[in-house]
Amino acid sequence: MHDEDKLHQEVSVGQATETLLQNETLQKAFKELKELYTTEMLNTKLQDDEARRKCYELYHTINQFEKHLEEYVTTGQLAKQTLKNLKKF
Repeated sequence: MHDEDKLHQEVSVGQATETLLQNETLQKAFKELKELYTTEMLNTKLQDDEARRKCYELYHTINQFEKHLEEYVTTGQLAKQTLKNLKKF
């Protein structure tokens, strides 16, 4: 039963995260941050390697955060399918 509880929790987290990712304000924030870091990186002076590196890292941190949230959604979908399969037996 403990495994089923974990699956139900994963479904719940996945559904909540999917709702969050569909939120227009969050989508807008991700888009604007990526644009900001890209613009800042492209507008740095040639010798300003540190500023470019920081913008690069921030841009990729946003991407990693998005991917991590998407993993919650995928895990929840897999957990939902697993629960469905368990009910068949």
